[in-house]
Order: sequence, then C-alpha cells, then structure tokens
Amino acid sequence: MTHLLQHYGYAEVVAAPGRMARLMAGDAVCLGLGLFFAVACLTYWTKAKSARGWGMAAGFLNALIAGGMLYVTLHYGSHFGARADAELKVNAGLLGIALLGLAAFLFWDATAERKAAEGARAKLPGDGTHVLLDKLVWVVGLAGLVAAMFGWWRWARMEGLARHSGWQYYVQILIADLAVVLIHEMGHALTGKALGMRLRAFGVGPFQWRVREGRWRFELRPADLFAMGGSTGVVPTDPQQSRGREIWMILGGPLASLLGGAVGLAALLTAPRHAWSGSWEGLAVFVTFSALAGTVNLLPFQTSKQHYSDGAQIYQLLSRGPWGDYHHAMGIVGSGAVTPLRPRDFDIAAMERASVVINQGVRAVHLRLLEYCYYLDCGRLRDATQALNEAEAASQETTQEIPLEFYGDFVFGKAFVQRDAEGTRMWWKRIEAKKPKHFNADYWAARSAYLWMEGRMEDAREAWEQGNALARQLPEAGAYEFERDKFARLREELEAKRRVPRWHDDLAVVVR
Repeated sequence: MTHLLQHYGYAEVVAAPGRMARLMAGDAVCLGLGLFFAVACLTYWTKAKSARGWGMAAGFLNALIAGGMLYVTLHYGSHFGARADAELKVNAGLLGIALLGLAAFLFWDATAERKAAEGARAKLPGDGTHVLLDKLVWVVGLAGLVAAMFGWWRWARMEGLARHSGWQYYVQILIADLAVVLIHEMGHALTGKALGMRLRAFGVGPFQWRVREGRWRFELRPADLFAMGGSTGVVPTDPQQSRGREIWMILGGPLASLLGGAVGLAALLTAPRHAWSGSWEGLAVFVTFSALAGTVNLLPFQTSKQHYSDGAQIYQLLSRGPWGDYHHAMGIVGSGAVTPLRPRDFDIAAMERASVVINQGVRAVHLRLLEYCYYLDCGRLRDATQALNEAEAASQETTQEIPLEFYGDFVFGKAFVQRDAEGTRMWWKRIEAKKPKHFNADYWAARSAYLWMEGRMEDAREAWEQGNALARQLPEAGAYEFERDKFARLREELEAKRRVPRWHDDLAVVVR
C-alpha cells in the first residue's frame, strides 16, 4: 500500500500520516455528498412525500457549494491564471441553476405526480425485478460515479494533468457517453449477427436507424441527445432458436462494455506520458461509464415503463413461466419479417399463457393485437373480435403512450372485422391527432378502411391504390404477405361495398 501511494505521488502523505487522515476525510465527504444527492434523486423518482424537502435541501446545498466556489474565484482568481474567466462563468452558471432548482421545489406540489406514479409503478408478476432495486440501482450508480470521478481528479492532480473547464469538459463527457453506448449496442448487434440473427434496429442517443418496409431509414432525435441510452433490435431467422442464443446476444452488450472499459483504462493510465494526455477526463468518464454499463446492467431491474435491463431479460428468458413464453412468442413474431412465417404461424398458446401475466401496459396491448392478427389470418373473426376488444380495453387502462403503429390495426379491425363505424372513426381521429409523418402501407390500409366506413367510396379506393402499391414493394416475407392479403380482402369489400366479408369463420381454408 505504501509503495502504491508513493508511486502515485503521495510520498508526502506517507511521511505525514495527518495528511493521509485529511485525504481520507475529504474522500468521505465527497462520497457523502454523492449519497445525499442520490437519496434526493430517489425520493423525487419515487414521488415520496419527503421529495419536496429533499429537493429543497439539495437545491440549498447546491447553491451553497456553487456560491462558495464563486466567492473563491472572485477573491482568489489570480491563482487560476488563464482559467479565471472560464471558472467564473461556470461557477456563476452553476449558482443560477442551483437557485432555479431551489425555487422550483419551493413551489412544487407533488401530490398529483405521486398519484400518477403509484399507478405507473405497478409491477408485472414474474418479471424478476423489484421496485426498490429499480431505484436503488440508480442511487448506487450515481454514488459510484461521483466517488470514481473524485478519485480520477485526485489521480490527475498527482500526475500533473490539467483539468478542462467550460464547454470542453462537457463535450468530452458527451463524446465519452456516446462512445460507451455505441460499444454496448455494437456488442449486442455483433453477437446476434454471429449467432445467425438479423439486425432490424440500432440506436445511439439521438441517432436512430430502423428497418421499415425492408429498408434502412435514419432518424435524428435531438431530444435524446442527453438521454444516455441506446437500443438494438435483432430478430431470429430461426423461430425455434434456443434461448441460449438470445441470452448470449444480450450478454454481448455488457461484455463489450467491460472490454471497451479495459482498453480505455489502459489508455488512461498511460495518458501522462503520451499525446492523448489532454483527453484524460474524457477517458476517465468513458472508463467509469463502461464499468457501470458492464456490471450494473446485469442486475435485474426495470429501466423504464417499457424496458428492462439486460439482467432482467436474461432472468426472464431463463424462467419457464409466462415470461419465457413471451420471449419465445416475440421471437416467432420477429422472424416473420425475414422468413415466410406469417401471423397464422404464431404460437398462440404461448401468447395466451403470457397474456395471463402480462396484462397491463404497452406489452399487453401488443400481445392482444398479435393475437388479433393470428385469428384474422386464420379466418376466425369471432376470436379476432374478442382479441381486438381486449387490446382496446388494455389501451384504455394503461398510462403508457401507445405507439402510433398500433393505431392502424385498431382502425382496420374496427372497420373490416367489427363493422363499427363509430369505433373506426374514433381510432382514425387518434391517428390524425398524432400527425404522422411516415405514410406506409399500413397507414393507407387504415385510411381506406376508415373512408369505406364513412361511405366515401371513391376516396377509399384512391387510398387503397396508394397503399396497395406500397404493399407490393415490400420484401417477400410472411409479415408482408399478410399485409398484401389485407389489401386483397379490403379490395373485395370496396368492390362489393358492404356485403358480408369472405374472411369468415365458416371458411375451412383462408383464401390466399
């Protein structure tokens, strides 16, 4: 231990034990501050009754620290040299932010938000997570981040490395964060590719790539610039692939983070003797974030209302209950975009078992819409009607936002299956309220069905022509064959106006 302290420039500490005590006391204060702010965040996230008090205390402490730093900068600016002006601006800005935060909590009434949060925190049984761990993991991560960065700053001081201030520091943090997310998501994608799976979506912060109608499309989401998140969507080409392959695909992300962090650590420790010494802060953030992404992410917790950590997904795959059925069913659904499998090939038994437990939120709506598509493709309209009604009921009960792509199924089902003009109109108005920017075949099928219900036959046929042309351009895969069949059935109805549909329970074989 003594040798290690001397190596990193702590020879005077070894010689003077009092300095060692002061150093440890300083570390304890930093760790205590990190825990204090972490608990304040926890009370806010959980909308606890004490959240307002903790928020005001955190705001006051932030203002006290920022004000003290500003006072030191004003009275001892000569010690900062060329950095004095930059330090003054940063500290003044921090003080302003702290005062705004204090004022916000002073006038904040958490009662309404607390009631909404209580409904949103409802847990789905068997998902492997616990509401306490969902919040505690962020507290531990934040405390670990604060402690690690103070440690790196102390190390840099001993090595004679200069710290950046102002925009340069924040740019380094942003770049490091995006690099961590990129490596983590690449780990998922490359592992899945190596196991014979196919990449369908990839996102890093605001940069999103998705396959839509068989083509890659890029979307920029500036609002996600500081979200510190990413996503990877891979689907199996073999619907019966083992769960072990998907588990390895999920593990690929944390393993890539740990490997990237190890490489970054080697670069960081050698920075004082190389040209990249000026980027040591970015490397320190990268190493710390990589370690957190590679370890904490393996704990089973819910990252948001709709997403789970890698550890939670692995637990669900290993379980033999409804969550295992859910992942198996979703694998078959995903295969339909790259194989001849279509909705009538879904594992409906697994879906129904999963639906017993997954009975709220967007997942519940999605499951029941998939069941509706299965029955529709099989020509079982009565069962399709029931599944559609259950999907609609689940959508009304959830506080989560229903994806726009679900709305088209509701419009088509209300019109074609149920002949419900009022319901068709209601769901179409919801589509219009969302102001869609992407008009795909599903959109035009919904619009044609809506116009048909309204009796506007010419407009309905024009919408059908638009959508049918797009549907014919879709790849040769089961999911898209089902889409083309929907247009064929809808064309029959447009030609015959309002006669009984041919896609009927009494048919022994679905007309293809």
